[in-house]
Amino acid sequence: KNDVTDVLYREWLDNHMFEKGIAIFCGPVRHNERKKGIYLNGIDLDNESAIREFCNIKGIQYTLEELAERGDIIVEQHVDDKTRAHVYVWSKEPFNKKAATPTNDTNIPRIEVKGKPEDGLMFVTPSVHKNGCRYQFIGKCLKAIREPVFHDDIVQHINEILNKYNITYLNGETKRERATTRLSIKNGE
Repeated sequence: KNDVTDVLYREWLDNHMFEKGIAIFCGPVRHNERKKGIYLNGIDLDNESAIREFCNIKGIQYTLEELAERGDIIVEQHVDDKTRAHVYVWSKEPFNKKAATPTNDTNIPRIEVKGKPEDGLMFVTPSVHKNGCRYQFIGKCLKAIREPVFHDDIVQHINEILNKYNITYLNGETKRERATTRLSIKNGE
């Protein structure tokens, strides 16, 4: 009942209401009774490696555009830099925060996750990115906005990606640390 219609959204754009941009807090939906108890999670894919890894699902490599066309996730990019993207997914529980991985190594996926308001803002379409180009939705994002599909499993997918690169996320230890712990226990240490 409080959904923003396409017409209203277009009117806002035509009246330049977002001239300087817009930002959101991820977390519980508060503006829409139909979506009470649902969480919006933001995933910031900050390099090509992050996009490639995120789009590799159960060994099948998709493009970001292919995932966006499914209409069950929200994807946005700024057209001047296709090596970065924001992905938004609905879930029944908020995703744990993951700060950006501080690295200049382009082979390591830079993934940031926000699932609660205290995790920080996400600048969204039609905001202007700090590099000068506007964020734009790609794919069937309006369907994903209107008809939530739950993706609580994506947090595990992200965890597996990060574990592969020995980056700590959900359980506080990497695959390498778990293997070392098991080996120590096995050897009686």
